Amino acid sequence: MKRFCAAILLFAFGLIAGVMVERLLLHAPVITGRAVASKVQPSQTDAAISHIPQESAFRAASHSPELSLAGIEIGLRRCVAMPDFVRASAEAIQLAGAVRSTDMLAAVTLADRVPRSPARTSFTITLLERWTASEPLVAANFISNAPRGRFSDELFGTVARVWAAKDPKAAIAWAVQSLSGSFKHQAIIAATREWATTDPAAAAQFALAFPRGDLRSQLAGEVALQWSTSDPQAALAWAQQSLEGSARNEAVRQVVESWAQTDLQRALAYAQTISSGSVRERLLQSIVGQWRLQDPASAASWVTNLPPGSLRQRALGDLISAWGYRDPVSAANFAMSLSPGRIQQDAVSAIAQRWAEVDVREAVQWVAGMPPGQARDRALASMQQEVARSDPQTALNLIATLPEGRSRQGLVGAVANEWAKSDLVGAVAWMRQLPEGEERDRALHGVAPYWTQSDPQSAAAFVLGLSNGSGKTEALQAVGAYWAATDPHGAAAWASQLSDGKARNAVISRVADQLAETAPAEAAEWIANLPAGGAQNQAALTVVSKWTQSDPASAASWVAQFPEDPLREQALFQIARQWAFEDPSATANWIEKLPHGRSRDSAIDAFVQSVDGYDIALATQWATAISDEQQRTHAVENTVRRWLGENATAARAWIEQAALPPEMRKRLLGQP
Repeated sequence: MKRFCAAILLFAFGLIAGVMVERLLLHAPVITGRAVASKVQPSQTDAAISHIPQESAFRAASHSPELSLAGIEIGLRRCVAMPDFVRASAEAIQLAGAVRSTDMLAAVTLADRVPRSPARTSFTITLLERWTASEPLVAANFISNAPRGRFSDELFGTVARVWAAKDPKAAIAWAVQSLSGSFKHQAIIAATREWATTDPAAAAQFALAFPRGDLRSQLAGEVALQWSTSDPQAALAWAQQSLEGSARNEAVRQVVESWAQTDLQRALAYAQTISSGSVRERLLQSIVGQWRLQDPASAASWVTNLPPGSLRQRALGDLISAWGYRDPVSAANFAMSLSPGRIQQDAVSAIAQRWAEVDVREAVQWVAGMPPGQARDRALASMQQEVARSDPQTALNLIATLPEGRSRQGLVGAVANEWAKSDLVGAVAWMRQLPEGEERDRALHGVAPYWTQSDPQSAAAFVLGLSNGSGKTEALQAVGAYWAATDPHGAAAWASQLSDGKARNAVISRVADQLAETAPAEAAEWIANLPAGGAQNQAALTVVSKWTQSDPASAASWVAQFPEDPLREQALFQIARQWAFEDPSATANWIEKLPHGRSRDSAIDAFVQSVDGYDIALATQWATAISDEQQRTHAVENTVRRWLGENATAARAWIEQAALPPEMRKRLLGQP
């Protein structure tokens, strides 16, 4: 026990140093080093592991004091239970360094008993690195013979990389002979990448031995990138002479981007010699991406002197966005020095957004001091959400400095919405004291979702007390929709009692829409008890549309009870049009049973419009079943003309034998 406590103290000191190094690396402008990377994007949890530089971790782990397997398991379970993924992974790496060389196999097996987590993955990676460094063939055979799914692609790459540092040919031979699928590819890529750090020419020759395809392109890119760290010109010459097409362009881009980290001006001069416009633009944009990390002011000056076009627009946008995080004051000064226009507006917008994410108060002060105009309006729009999420007083201070207009109104609505999430009472009180007008309408819409959810009667009473106008109608609709989402029956009862005809109709439609989402049969019953008129008709069509999406047969049964009138025609048209996309056979069977009349013709017309996109012959045949002569003629001629465009032979054969009026037949066949 004393030995374990001493060990914990020792690696605690190592952890403090490791975390400090980690934080420095996270905020460094340029991060280099060989990654144990997969081409697959990491998940959020796995991203925590990638924050720990694996090679540095391996070296740190090698100095950890040895522990027994029991001590290792206790320590690993503690790491897995830690809420801080980065700290837990750092401690797990130190723990892997404390495994005795004779316990490697047992420790890997032990890790399987611990719940999956970033800490467990970091422990296993570091352990396999150590094992491979001392016994590469044993570690490689162990992992290749493990049940599929036990280890990730990344771990196969780890073993291959560490082995390749000593014997790349043996590591690659193992990968080729013992692995398959993605495991094989990742191991070959990792080994080749490592080989290229010591003998890029040999690694390049190996990469070119593969047939053209994705794997060859990936290997070539890795070789070129590693080669560029020692001799970028040789790497470029090889890529230009030995690769083709997109593989060459990507390899050249990686070399130039790497070269720009150490000799930016020479990389820039090379990129400007490229004749292909699209390739040159990609290279220059990659160089600017590195330049902005080293000297954003110089990079910005160079970019603004480019001729107008897509390169200048993209490069300046990327540069300003990154600069706004690292040094928003300098970026802001640069943006304000630009000539007024689209480029300045884009720059100001990007800086305001980034600055607000870092320090919303400073960003607010900067924007508040800008002269009125489109640039300030764009800045306000881009930082609106961040300002709204800040403390209400900061947001209100900014609002007070703004003149009336769309920018101020938009900010008022966003602030009200964010404020209501954390302090509904305060947000509603602030909204109530605003003078009547567009700003209060925006604030009301911002608080409405939370106010209605908390106290729908109070929200509804306030809205009913507003002066008549479009703002009131929109607010009533919003309250009705939010209320119906949580209490559809209460919302329906409230909507039915509204006295304002226009507002009532609008609210009833919104409530019907919400109620039909979860209970279409109940919505139908409610609508049946509404007074006849436009509100009832619109609500009925809303329910028909929603109900048809989930249960078209039930929707059709309900509409079958409607009298023969325009509402029934519209409802049957809606059902047939939607249902035919999902199940044309069932739709056709249903239409055949409908009684003849205008509503049946409406359903047939909708069916024809739906199916003629994929079965023009069926659509044409059904078009002839429309009873109204004028409507039938129009539908048949439309479908047949489309059919003639798709398959003239089949269409003409149908025209010849179909029971068509002689004049229509002549028109369709183009006969005099």
